[in-house]
Amino acid sequence: MTYQRGPVSFQFDGDGALLPVDWTAYDAFLQPRIDGTYFDDAVGIARFASGMFEPGGGTNGWTDEQYKAAARAYVEHLDEKGWLDRMWTYSTDEPWLNGGAETWARVIREAGLLHEASDLWEGHVLVTGPMYAGAEEVVDIWCPVNPMYDKWFWFEDDYAGRGDYDEHLANNGELWFYNCNGNFPPYPGYDIDTTIGYEPRILKWGSWFEKATGFLHWNTNIWYYVEPWKEWQSRDVFGDFFARNGDGMLMYPGDSDGYHVDGEGNPIPTGMPEWLHIDGPIMSFRVKQIRDGLEDWELFIMAEKAGLGDWLQTEIGRAYTRFGDFFELDCSKEYYYCPSKGEPWTLDENVLLDVRSRVARKLLFTMYPDRYEDPDAVVIPEVSDDPVVEPVPDVIDPVDVADTNEAETIVKDTTSAADVTPDDVTTSDKGGCSSSGPASLPGALLPLVFLLSGLLLIRRRNCA
Repeated sequence: MTYQRGPVSFQFDGDGALLPVDWTAYDAFLQPRIDGTYFDDAVGIARFASGMFEPGGGTNGWTDEQYKAAARAYVEHLDEKGWLDRMWTYSTDEPWLNGGAETWARVIREAGLLHEASDLWEGHVLVTGPMYAGAEEVVDIWCPVNPMYDKWFWFEDDYAGRGDYDEHLANNGELWFYNCNGNFPPYPGYDIDTTIGYEPRILKWGSWFEKATGFLHWNTNIWYYVEPWKEWQSRDVFGDFFARNGDGMLMYPGDSDGYHVDGEGNPIPTGMPEWLHIDGPIMSFRVKQIRDGLEDWELFIMAEKAGLGDWLQTEIGRAYTRFGDFFELDCSKEYYYCPSKGEPWTLDENVLLDVRSRVARKLLFTMYPDRYEDPDAVVIPEVSDDPVVEPVPDVIDPVDVADTNEAETIVKDTTSAADVTPDDVTTSDKGGCSSSGPASLPGALLPLVFLLSGLLLIRRRNCA
């Protein structure tokens, strides 16, 4: 989430009409952030939160008509600059938690004002929460925390899940997900405590599978009142139950003066090891897993656009089936975690990597069938027209073994040829029966059986 609340003021005359807006300072602020010249890596922001006109947050003391006039001027200016597709507006955070029905009423009313102001607002109003009855017409982007999707975690509540967002998506709405406090394995999160380690990555696989088009994360360096290299929970902010190791802390401060500042500007030691000298920020392993997941998601989008959607769903289904299960182990109850009924996602990284490889190969074949092989092609072994000649075992001529004392092949105390092992036979360098040299065990047993049969026949004749 990237807030970009540039400097702009909306003024009204004595009759309440909106005065011409001076966009100079706002454009000077936003333009370099859009084109990337503001940043060292020259990469501009892809999406940004408006920081204004946020449903549920009030109308700035303006009348409804003034609010709509200012909102209209804002989206028209963004549209004129070519920035509108990057903007979304953040309604009151988690209205289901922060006020409930009363907050929802404000969100619905003020989001309605935005849509009345201009059709350009369509597609830009986001709510962090699952689908809520009565808000479907004015919320464009539903963004539930992933445990509040379907019945896989908070199963006692009737949260919207698979299929419930299809109509919304068909009407050009969007579904995003976000991840926040209180997740436990076997539910994926960005926390340090995990089941397998690639939960941040599998979150992106699941997001695509559940038809999402975005993913929101609330913070990357919420250190506040802790030494982030020694303590990974912000208990002062979230309390004992919701404070999770690493939640909201995806990077660490690098080599500086050895301290950071809390929310009130007071210096606090970072706890960085003395031997570590790297200029910050220092990325966590989890950030790299998020990066891999986003790259996978991009690959899935490319494959879907190439017409591989159904095939892709089946293939990804080998690695991902659902976001998780309720964290309590109980195989006698529905929705509780039960490994014997199947894991929510694969715990075998080789499966994950094989799926990704096959998706990439399938996409390459689909795009360039003359250059790449289909990974699903049936391989038919080549059939030769030449007749197959079976090897003929050596035949022992009894004449060549007239005297068993000269055969030099010694059979140890065995009762039959079937009991003979390679250790039971020693061969002299005078004999011609093993002149072909060493052989592998399977190849040597067949001549050996014939050899022993011949010797036993000779012995019987000599004893007769």
